[in-house]
Amino acid sequence: MPREFDSPWKDALDEFLEAALEMFHPRLHAVVDWTIAYENLDAELSSVVREAELGETVADRLFRVTLRDGERIQVLIHAEVQSQHDTSLPRRMFVYHYRLLDRYAEPPVSLAILGDESTTWRPSEYNYDIFGTATTFRFRTVKLVDWRERYEELLTGSNPIGVVIAAHLRSLDTHGQPVERSRAKWQLFRSLFGRDWSPERIRRMYRLIDWLLELPPDLELQHKADALAYEQEHKMPYVTSIERLAKEEGRQEGRQEGRQEGRLGGLLDGAEYSLRMKFGAAGQRFAEQLRNPPRTLLQIEKILQSLESCESIAELQACLAESDGNVDPVK
Repeated sequence: MPREFDSPWKDALDEFLEAALEMFHPRLHAVVDWTIAYENLDAELSSVVREAELGETVADRLFRVTLRDGERIQVLIHAEVQSQHDTSLPRRMFVYHYRLLDRYAEPPVSLAILGDESTTWRPSEYNYDIFGTATTFRFRTVKLVDWRERYEELLTGSNPIGVVIAAHLRSLDTHGQPVERSRAKWQLFRSLFGRDWSPERIRRMYRLIDWLLELPPDLELQHKADALAYEQEHKMPYVTSIERLAKEEGRQEGRQEGRQEGRLGGLLDGAEYSLRMKFGAAGQRFAEQLRNPPRTLLQIEKILQSLESCESIAELQACLAESDGNVDPVK
């Protein structure tokens, strides 16, 4: 199973920058005025990447924050989350730094987050000395494996980035072990409800866990069913709301495809999973009928809105009929 860390970490930094700096750069975190919204400068960073011909760097982020004394500074978070050494990293960090310095006439704060498994590879500087022309550029490095001995603290702490680190570490530890990964995912899911977090924060955290700890289809289906049962038992429908899960898949798919067809395909995938989970084989047959002939966004959204309250396929068929669709009764 492939391990894709860059995209979930990109989202984690976008959503939880304050929490990330609290863990990764406490000195900087302490002097930032977090009552003033920070700016995401990804467009500027993307331009720098193109100009420098550095290739694809999915998880690199650039933010502008305000210090307590009112000064505005750039914070470059270069999240090079990877599973192997990259000898070109120090030079890339240097290139980012001097190009941003040139663009903004002030130096950024550079931070590299390393997600590989090595305990010894800790790049922190780039230097050269050519016949007396010399420079040394140092940057802060965070090594995620350093938190392995503090795993229980990550699970029980209040910082949401701690949960992301825990999920990342368990993804490394359970590579090629789907059953163990499923157990780890369940433990992380349960841990979300032991904190004083809002339902929205719990949903965001679960999305990141789900992303980092991808399971084979059969184990994923069982995990979602167990999670739904757990939430229903504890009357906490934060994460596995059927409509919410399916719509989130649709939004993600549509965002990636950038087309209405992409969003429709994502909603159909979410609806198929949700129907199968709630109604078993009958739900699967009903889902297949939604694709042939193809349904509209309005029709699929109507079903998703009704799915949690409907107790039978017949009720869902009635809902679809109200949206000017016709689905033959499921045999």
